[in-house]
Amino acid sequence: DEDVSATREIAQREHEEAVQLNSFWLERLRQAAMSSRVPGEPPDKLLRWEELRSACLNELSVLLVQRVLAEKLAQAHANYTVVTLQPLPMSGACGSMAAAAEEALLRCAAPSLIHGQYAKEARG
Repeated sequence: DEDVSATREIAQREHEEAVQLNSFWLERLRQAAMSSRVPGEPPDKLLRWEELRSACLNELSVLLVQRVLAEKLAQAHANYTVVTLQPLPMSGACGSMAAAAEEALLRCAAPSLIHGQYAKEARG
């Protein structure tokens, strides 16, 4: 119950700080103009949202949090996929890695060998 009280106090403090910022009000006005979740004109929506926010914080309890989390976890458990990544067999993986390493070394140490310039230089 202490965690819920602390969370409620933090949310209230953050809200009190946010309402002092222009960006908060700009976002609220944008949401009020675009939202259809609460009926009415934007000023009415702003007032209703504040009432709903206060009611939500006041109703917050350990039992409510447990119930909501149980519902969300049940939904998450019903909608998941298990993916298992398996490595390549060692012989193939080592062979490919060895070939890649050899090519990288040739490109760095002897780029002329790759482009056939070594043979021209040896003849010339």
